[in-house]
Amino acid sequence: MPSLRSAIFVLPLLLGGCLPAYEWYRPGVGPQEARADLSECSRAAEYESYRPAFIYRRNPGHYIGPNCGHRCAQKRAAADEAYDRSRLRSEASSRASQLTSFCMRSRGYGLRELPPG
Repeated sequence: MPSLRSAIFVLPLLLGGCLPAYEWYRPGVGPQEARADLSECSRAAEYESYRPAFIYRRNPGHYIGPNCGHRCAQKRAAADEAYDRSRLRSEASSRASQLTSFCMRSRGYGLRELPPG
């Protein structure tokens, strides 16, 4: 079974090198200006994606039950809050990527595949 586990972890690393690389391209624009536009779009996207994120805090009393006293309820509430934070971070990262792409495309850029090597 250890060989199956190691294959599961090693296979994506090996295949990762086979994926094509892309860059933002717009005719008549040099690489420095494209990097500056990408940096500006990324900064704006990060700001916009994390701005509306908030955590709904549950009252630990919500968790108190026949098999869960006050300390147990506090632990469960903390675990749920940690999960919510992780989920919001993941969603914000995905939104930031989408907003960056939207910003670059609205400026006339497109993605093109880089030649291998």
